[in-house]
Amino acid sequence: MKKIRRKLKRPVALGEILQDVLKASKIDINLEMVKLCDLWDNTVGPVIARNAQPGAIKGGLLVVHVSGASWMHHLQFEKEELIQKLNDALGKAAISDMRFKIGRL
Repeated sequence: MKKIRRKLKRPVALGEILQDVLKASKIDINLEMVKLCDLWDNTVGPVIARNAQPGAIKGGLLVVHVSGASWMHHLQFEKEELIQKLNDALGKAAISDMRFKIGRL
């Protein structure tokens, strides 16, 4: 049986279509996290990127996995600047706070 498709009045961005498909399929993908992982290295710089990686983002809280206690301590002092840089790169205020956790990178 042939399905009838409705004509759209405007072109639709692929990202918009994918969001609708993912919502309909009940797949839980955090698109903010995908964007964040994509721009992380260039935004924070190579030295930080080697020692810290984003782990999760929920409700504006970004959990960052770090390579050790010294990096956890160091990044506490850089936190506000990192939040600003990441929000600028994302194009919106998606991150309001960061927590650092020693873990696998």
